[in-house]
Amino acid sequence: MKAWCVISLGDDRQYGGNEGYNDVPTSVYRYDSNVANHKQVSAGDIVVIRDRQFACGIARIVEVMNQPGHKTVQRCPICGSTSIKRRKTKNPDWRCSCGQEFSHPRQKEEQVELYEAHYGETYVPLPRTLQVSSLKSAMPRPSDQLSIEEVDTTKLEALMESVSTLGAETIRRAATAQRLLAQVGQDDSEADNYVPSSAEQSDRVLQSIRVRRGQSRFRKLLLERYEARCVVTGCTVLDLLEAAHIVPYKTKGDHDPSNGLLLRADIHTLFDLHLMTINPESLLVSFDNKVKLAGYDVYDGVKLLVGTKSPSERALRPRRDAIQAASIVCQNGKSASEADS
Repeated sequence: MKAWCVISLGDDRQYGGNEGYNDVPTSVYRYDSNVANHKQVSAGDIVVIRDRQFACGIARIVEVMNQPGHKTVQRCPICGSTSIKRRKTKNPDWRCSCGQEFSHPRQKEEQVELYEAHYGETYVPLPRTLQVSSLKSAMPRPSDQLSIEEVDTTKLEALMESVSTLGAETIRRAATAQRLLAQVGQDDSEADNYVPSSAEQSDRVLQSIRVRRGQSRFRKLLLERYEARCVVTGCTVLDLLEAAHIVPYKTKGDHDPSNGLLLRADIHTLFDLHLMTINPESLLVSFDNKVKLAGYDVYDGVKLLVGTKSPSERALRPRRDAIQAASIVCQNGKSASEADS
């Protein structure tokens, strides 16, 4: 797994050599074959999206698409460089890094390969506290000329720990997914050399996946019950949807679909960590404050997307009450500690 830092500026670009790429920062990054590192970016890689000053978000690339195309390239009419800038207050309007000034750049349609890196539903917004200068310190070969720069994943994870727990979790999830894919590839390549002892490790991997996503029948029931979408975010990417028990699974009876919620993977994690609660009567969702500050405030206060098939109020109520009781105990303990001091 690799990690990349990509710059998405819209009209706020430093150089005027092209017309930009019409990115959608929360879901897709567009680039072409003239961009350095364009062949290195792959599905499964981590990408940090930044503007000129701060990191804006982090995501995992789920798909890279490419197709032939063309773009209008603007060059200096004297030296042919694309390192040209349009000036707002001086004449002539344009200046090249070679020092030449001119009224109009030379334009040419060039054949290129167009790329799109899609994030699916993995994008996590970041608070505007991680500066580009800090990101540069995590890059093996930092450069002010590159739109796509490689980032050391270990250093990036450390940076994320200081600004966003969910950002760090995105990196860990991507690493886990890559290890599982590598294991599957290894199992396939060694299929002809199968020995019983190797199956034990494979079984453990598959079992962990089943436990996390939910037993197949239970998950199927929830997909049907909730129309194959996350009941909090509305996400419909099946690979990201997990079967969550409201009351933790102990007996077969706990697999009743009324004791389940279909949740996007990150929302499931927050639910398990009691950082998200659901009002059993109104079905309104609320998040812990530190989670809201990490970008989940857009889902705070939404009503579960469950249609006419609501989850069990009898299952939701004790869970909500237990979380509230734990919060009160925590607050009382903090008050007592402050009083002692």
